[in-house]
Order: sequence, then C-alpha cells, then structure tokens
Amino acid sequence: DDRDSDKVFVIHTYKPGTMDYDEDKVMLGFSSPVEARRWLEAQQVTPTIVSLRRKFDEIKAAEVAKAFSTLGDADPKTRKVVESMASAILNKMLHSPIARLKRESEGRRPSEVVAVVREIFDLPEEDREREQETEGDGDGRH
Repeated sequence: DDRDSDKVFVIHTYKPGTMDYDEDKVMLGFSSPVEARRWLEAQQVTPTIVSLRRKFDEIKAAEVAKAFSTLGDADPKTRKVVESMASAILNKMLHSPIARLKRESEGRRPSEVVAVVREIFDLPEEDREREQETEGDGDGRH
C-alpha cells in the first residue's frame, strides 16, 4: 500500500453468491486499482474465520453439555478437563483450515476462497454481513 498516494479509486462491490451489485467503496492510500481491490477482497477472510469459529464453538458447547448430562453431577475438576479437552480438539481441527484460508486469500481471489468455505461449512451469510458492519474500517483505508 501507499499511504502517501493522492490517488482515489472507486471499487464496485458485489454480493457473494449472487454477484448482484452491493455498493461502491472509495479507496485511498493505494497506488493502483488492482492493489486497492486486492486489499478489499482480503478483508472478506476475517468475517468468514469468525463465522467458522462461532459455528464450531456452538457445536462444541452442545456436545459438552450432552456429555455433562450423561455424566450427571460431575465435579468441577472433571468439568474443567472435559471442557479443556473439547477446546483443544476444536483448536487443533480448525488450525490448518484457518491457516490455509489466510494463506490462500493472499494468492487467488479471496472472494472465491471465502465462497467455497462458506458453502462447505454452510455458514450463514448474515454472519458475514454482521461482521462487516461491526468491523469498522480497520486501518482507515476504505
């Protein structure tokens, strides 16, 4: 990026999946429209990772609750061990896919990678939209 650049680029964005027009983004601090678009597309990865983790955390919580209902009155130490084990398994299972998602978004079009991950894991589109609304503009470059 080129924070000293006086160039302004308007990037048309489209809704994932439908490719219907969404909105225009005014991009400052970039030396080319390609660089501006690449940066903007890379920002799609974060909400997908958050959504993926949220979905798997919900599954983990439900399964841990089922285990505790089967165990009955488990002492606090047992509860902590079961919860820690479930978290460790979840973190190990998600580590490679999340790392790969971050890496892949640097090479090919992030919107394609994000669309595939959202489809494979059946992630709700509204999570992505909610994350984008609450994310703000990060480093102020759009």
